[in-house]
Amino acid sequence: DLFIRRGARRFGFIAGRKGNMANDDRMAGYVGRLAEDGFADLRIEYGNFTFDGGCEAMRAMMKNGKLPDAIFCASDLMAV
Repeated sequence: DLFIRRGARRFGFIAGRKGNMANDDRMAGYVGRLAEDGFADLRIEYGNFTFDGGCEAMRAMMKNGKLPDAIFCASDLMAV
């Protein structure tokens, strides 16, 4: 909600590991919440719940065109 209230329209999600239950639950909640408000512009990169993985995921996100207005990370370590 905070991202939307602040005007974000393009979203990024730095996920943990594919198939990891905690990651899948967080991603489903995030994607579901955005879909409720009609947002479909969501970019996803995987960071494997590590600091280095979060850095690599962000680099990949930066290379793929327009940057998101807001980025959500599946863990604090990746957000650092």
